[in-house]
Amino acid sequence: MIEIDGGQGGGGVLRTALGLALATNRAVRVDDVRGDRPEPGLKPQHVACVEAARRVSNGSTSGETLGSETVEFEPGPVDGGTVDVDIGTAGSATLVCSTVLPAAVVAEGTVRVRVTGGTDVAWSPPADYFGGVTVALLRAHGLAAALDTVGRGFYPAGGGRLDLTFGPSSLGPVALDDAPPAKRARVAAVASEDLLDADVADRLARAAGSGLADHGLEVRSRGAEYVAAASTGAVVVIRIETANGPDAAHPVAGFSALGEPGVPAADVANDAVADALSWHEGPGVVDGHLADQLVPYLAVRGGSVRIPAVTDHVEHAVSVARSFGFDVAIDRDEDRDGAMVLCEH
Repeated sequence: MIEIDGGQGGGGVLRTALGLALATNRAVRVDDVRGDRPEPGLKPQHVACVEAARRVSNGSTSGETLGSETVEFEPGPVDGGTVDVDIGTAGSATLVCSTVLPAAVVAEGTVRVRVTGGTDVAWSPPADYFGGVTVALLRAHGLAAALDTVGRGFYPAGGGRLDLTFGPSSLGPVALDDAPPAKRARVAAVASEDLLDADVADRLARAAGSGLADHGLEVRSRGAEYVAAASTGAVVVIRIETANGPDAAHPVAGFSALGEPGVPAADVANDAVADALSWHEGPGVVDGHLADQLVPYLAVRGGSVRIPAVTDHVEHAVSVARSFGFDVAIDRDEDRDGAMVLCEH
């Protein structure tokens, strides 16, 4: 059983460990889970991650309870089927999906994971980012996966639903070493129906599109969407993709911002635009949040990715991958401000 120290790195260490356990069919034990947090141990979202990993793989767990600071997970075969997981709070549904997605590399049948919780909440990728950037990029490299947003869930009620479907895959090396010669942006803005009269989603989309276009990026927007939701909320997601033709678009980065009470929609959109422009002018091929999400796939299939900066999340993900025996390395580039994360196979 592989032993992981979860005392630093928050829930990301647990999620990376569970994902690599699924992808390698190896048992793992994580001690001192979220030990660096004010309230250590498993929260509802983390319990849901462990439950999803167990049920997707017909595996076994111990410590799958609220507050537990030690988790053991032994995966079984990923045969296929449907799994329903209810976080019970507005905890992030995308992070639960992210935890089990590496199982696609060993899946022997089609799996559908239906997760109920928060789809667009703080400290996690919004649904349109996870589906339109993370899943789409991996799909371009051979991962058989798709995400369907069945219902939106904002804080504090949650109650949204994501359906993640994946199956037997032929994932190749993830090679994103050099910045593409051209990029374009797509803007997705979503708000709860009670914000329709205030045109919140429309104003988010317009402000984000204008801000990007003013700095020379080609913008393609799908416009604004208003959805039924148990709590008031809004989100804007900017997806950056290579401009290699309409049928060869390749997502490489995403940026987002959540609406907040009393904050003008234009200000919310401008926060996402500022992050996108900062990345666009920097050394990274992928964005900083995507960087650590790709580490498990670099580990199991090899490749290299140029990242804008070495974050704590990247360092902890690489440390977990190395605990599994993968030769994942971080190569800091002194000539360029960024770095490379690479794994030779």
